Amino acid sequence: MSVRDLKDRQQLQERLEGGVSVYALIDPSQAGEGEDTVLDGVEVHSFDAAPQSLGLALDSEWEPESWLLRLSPSAMATWPGDWQPGLNWFKVDFRLSTSPDAQASLYAFRAVDDAPTPLDILNVQVLGNGKTLRKLMRFSQLRGLPVSPKASITELFQQATDECDWPMLVVHDVGQANWNSLFPCSVCPRWGSRAVLFYDCGVPTGYNYATLPSPPLDPFANALAKAPVILSHWDMDHWAGAAAGQPLFGGRGIRIAWDARALDRPWIVPNQGRAQSGQRVSSMGWRLALALARRGNLYLWPSQLNGVVSRQGHRIIKCQPLGGGNDNNNTGLALLINAGASSREPQYLLTVGDADYSSLYLHYPQAQVCGYRGLVASHHGGNINSVPPAPLDHRSKLVYSHGARYHHPTHAARLAHSAAGWQQVHETHQRRSRRIHGGVQQQVGSVSLGYHWQPCICAHLHLPADANCPIQ
Repeated sequence: MSVRDLKDRQQLQERLEGGVSVYALIDPSQAGEGEDTVLDGVEVHSFDAAPQSLGLALDSEWEPESWLLRLSPSAMATWPGDWQPGLNWFKVDFRLSTSPDAQASLYAFRAVDDAPTPLDILNVQVLGNGKTLRKLMRFSQLRGLPVSPKASITELFQQATDECDWPMLVVHDVGQANWNSLFPCSVCPRWGSRAVLFYDCGVPTGYNYATLPSPPLDPFANALAKAPVILSHWDMDHWAGAAAGQPLFGGRGIRIAWDARALDRPWIVPNQGRAQSGQRVSSMGWRLALALARRGNLYLWPSQLNGVVSRQGHRIIKCQPLGGGNDNNNTGLALLINAGASSREPQYLLTVGDADYSSLYLHYPQAQVCGYRGLVASHHGGNINSVPPAPLDHRSKLVYSHGARYHHPTHAARLAHSAAGWQQVHETHQRRSRRIHGGVQQQVGSVSLGYHWQPCICAHLHLPADANCPIQ
């Protein structure tokens, strides 16, 4: 343990002994049935001292003091109000506990590393109408951050995919999270191909951290330095790969060591502003948005923009639930890739993050009838409320990107995709052993999608794989 880590722990204990108060949302990405509940909160005095919007905070040195708390199901049994994830803001007072039966603890990003820090929850109240709640709503809707014009997003997307005539989409094995890379052609990266675009940048957190492969993959290692990230939505398991080494707790809450390779590239992110009906972004998301915007790399999606398309027919589609209600998962961005841009027969690859397939159909109805060469299953294989799109033929591949948590993929999801015609089914959790440099054996389950049969010949030539090779 470093000197800084020791100092952080000492300051953390002193801070918790004195008590901490936060304004918090329930984190939807950690809300599994029968699982502990995670709160993402901003310290009260830190937020009260903040400018009136994230836009104004850009020109200041303000940074939210963030705290993540983990509560047991028994602690939530007496929770006030409607505790649907991402819905209500709460004021929560807590302090360090000396009880071995404490029902709350700090949420450690790498739960396998550290013993829990037990907490006593002293008081919880639902925030009603008032100045504080209105200010929290402005922040959670990313108000004041500059919105990118359609032309800028279209140009960025076109430049990234300009050479993608026979592209390959790699679904990385990152456990219970999502991270996809787009390569311009279907060949092994060992032979010169590098990722030109990412869809999500996720790694699992907390008690899901152990679902990562060992050693973990590093998708940035096989990518162009400025390959942009398209963020499906703001749940942490879809962007936490931007935090190098994962955040740690200190005397002022969570200390994040950002990965410069993540922040120094453009990010196209969903807009949760006034015209939207979707996700309320919590304090950890504010920190990512501020870090990117201060580097000029935040491309905030215009509220009224339904989608963009490249010359080759690749698309970013704004998701919107058909019912029009609030929905964290179904108001983000989906990626549709034309895998046969140089052929006469269009064939597509689709990845939607946690969105239901039907959320694409309002702004791009043709998504229902595209011929799909590859599909990344919605929400890690969770339950869906629509019929999955159909495969192009028997060679088309379906991928469940998951870490065997929350019963993913569910029985209902398997039945629905099977009924839609998907025969080739892969799961990133079903890992294979490969030999990497140094004679180390690595277990990894990444899957490649595209117009190809066997994109990586390294295994056939008995060559050691690069530790970060996404497809062998």
